[in-house]
Amino acid sequence: AAATASVATVTWTAPTSGGSTITRYVVTSTPTGTICTWTTGPLRCSLSGLRPGTAYAFTVTATNAVGTGPPSPPSAPVTLRGASWAHRDPTTSPPARSTPSMAYDTATGDVVLFGGANGTTGIYLNDTWTWNGSTWTDVTPATPADSPSPRRGAAVAYDPATGDVVLFGGENQHGVLTPFSDTWTWDGSTWTDVTPSTPANSPPPLSGASMVYDTKTGSLLLFGGLDASSENASSETWIWNGTTWTNVTPSAGNPPARSTASMAYDTATGDAVLFGGANGTTGTYLNDTWTWNASTWTNVTPATPADSPSARSDASMAYDPVTGDVTLFGGAEAVLDDGTWSWNGTFWNDATPGTPADRPPALDRMSMVYDPAARDLVLFGGTGAGTFNDPLAVTWTWAAAPLRPTTAVAVPSDGGTTGSAAVTWKAPTTDGGTAVDGYTVTSTPAAKTCSWSAAVGGTLGCTVAGLTNGTSYTFVVTADNEVATGAPSIQSPSVEPVGVPLAPGAPNVVAGDAAATVSWSAPPTGGRPITGYTVTAAPTGTTCTWSAGTGGPLRCTVQGLRNGTDYTFTVSAANVLGSSPASLPSAPTTPATLPAPPRSVTAVGSDGSAVVSWAAPATDGGSPVTGYTVMSTPTGGTCTTSVLSCAVAGLRDGTTYRFTVNAFNSVGRSAASAPSPAVVPRTALGTGYHEVAADGGIFTFGGAQYYGSMGGKALNATIVGMAA
Repeated sequence: AAATASVATVTWTAPTSGGSTITRYVVTSTPTGTICTWTTGPLRCSLSGLRPGTAYAFTVTATNAVGTGPPSPPSAPVTLRGASWAHRDPTTSPPARSTPSMAYDTATGDVVLFGGANGTTGIYLNDTWTWNGSTWTDVTPATPADSPSPRRGAAVAYDPATGDVVLFGGENQHGVLTPFSDTWTWDGSTWTDVTPSTPANSPPPLSGASMVYDTKTGSLLLFGGLDASSENASSETWIWNGTTWTNVTPSAGNPPARSTASMAYDTATGDAVLFGGANGTTGTYLNDTWTWNASTWTNVTPATPADSPSARSDASMAYDPVTGDVTLFGGAEAVLDDGTWSWNGTFWNDATPGTPADRPPALDRMSMVYDPAARDLVLFGGTGAGTFNDPLAVTWTWAAAPLRPTTAVAVPSDGGTTGSAAVTWKAPTTDGGTAVDGYTVTSTPAAKTCSWSAAVGGTLGCTVAGLTNGTSYTFVVTADNEVATGAPSIQSPSVEPVGVPLAPGAPNVVAGDAAATVSWSAPPTGGRPITGYTVTAAPTGTTCTWSAGTGGPLRCTVQGLRNGTDYTFTVSAANVLGSSPASLPSAPTTPATLPAPPRSVTAVGSDGSAVVSWAAPATDGGSPVTGYTVMSTPTGGTCTTSVLSCAVAGLRDGTTYRFTVNAFNSVGRSAASAPSPAVVPRTALGTGYHEVAADGGIFTFGGAQYYGSMGGKALNATIVGMAA
């Protein structure tokens, strides 16, 4: 069994007949028990009226003159993809017309409609309109020279190789057919005449030709049309490469001549599909089906007449990648038709909805294209009463995926560190033939989502979380069924969730004397101005604050701390909605001050130096003492050390000195200590002696030092020697 858009087609192999010719087969679905009956032709039967989205299996029974045999084993389950028509009622619409030209412009994301004829007024049109999935907009260039002349029946298709919509030919007068052979391109704002200068590089003047883009060749394919005689249909195949037309002659020949045929490009097979049309030369209408594989036309008309639509011209046809089928609607031979057919690559299935209100009226001379942005086929215009003088201005869409939900409405959150928005919407006007089983809401920016499930039910709404407070967001909603996801809704109006600020980053700290100066960077505000910050010390809980009213750099000083104790600090920000969480803590910091002066300084002199000693300061200021410096008075000597003594060199012997000591820690240098007692450096005496003369003179020998004389006074006895 194979399922298409609303039809299941079952095939089977004939069993042994039991000696009597089999005259009937009956196919039965499970569930629902829907049946179809075969009596002649290929062993195939199509069941309609099944529920899209439901898995079905099928059994077949055979009947001969003796009776009905047992049912076959069930087929593998298949699920109908489902599709349905929806009448659209846009606020603004192009005027009524028949035989307009329409293509989807991938570059702009819009369906483009050009020209056509209004038989009621006798006016041929050359206006240009775009359809964005919900709204028609008149984009006709203001300058007449920037548009093709009024016409109907022009062939049109989008050329992705150049990024332009390409239009060829058409006719410009009712009653006296005067077709064109010009080529135009639409770039989203202006039409440009790109007709090759050499006539041989263009098809002859034609109206009612069919044109599609051939992905395999990267060029546009044009077939058929009516020539200037208004009776002779063309059977030529032409290729447009972006600059010139080429008449190709396939080795197997072309389909029979025709105009107003229907053609679509089947992306799944990579073939162009051509159906029907009219041959004015013979006065016949056609219902043959052909495919073009980039080089060859092949007649693939099903052998069984029931497997094809009836003969017709002026039907509309387009490929629907959601269902994987080529879909054909309407057209006319003797009477107008309102049937919908789908081509699965082998045969046609009648996919016409059962109720007339669920489909467009019988039409011909309308246009239909696939709109990938909306994920549906869009149909416009046509003749509704069977005469050229009764055009319509109707817009219909055919979709297997649900249509767009109505515009979403979002209500932002008010509070908290992360934002959210509660989004609500209304269901689409059609579910595409398969029940909607869920919706997805997506934000811009950030692509945050929330979803609603039919299994849960309730009001159509959900809350998108994880938004950034203070950032503006819009939202779109898509509807899902078992076939596909529909096009997104129109964007909601923008909303801005607000809340408390986010936590600042971990602060920086500079320690002081029983204090610490803390600085930080501003966090996201939560959508409301930050009014202040609070810094908290741990472990004591001591605080300082910063106010937006006061301003200045983002810092404050925490007082009353204990020198020598490790502290960490956190910062919180506040706005009118409340306070943020605390920041991460700072790195540990220890307040400190200068050490006290060293104590009990003493000195012992020697030859040109003195050894100075002292006791450690009464307090290190909260930071360990890392060194000491000794200074002499008068100046002349100093020493540094990390222990409690050091030798001061470079002193003058015989000079009286006192010494002071400073201690150092991470904060700096302490005050000087009290000075040491005085000390006089002297040179140590060497080995020698003095002799004193009778007249009192003193003479030195060896290492003895001279200290003066007796002043000329005689001694009472001779001094033999004197030790220094």
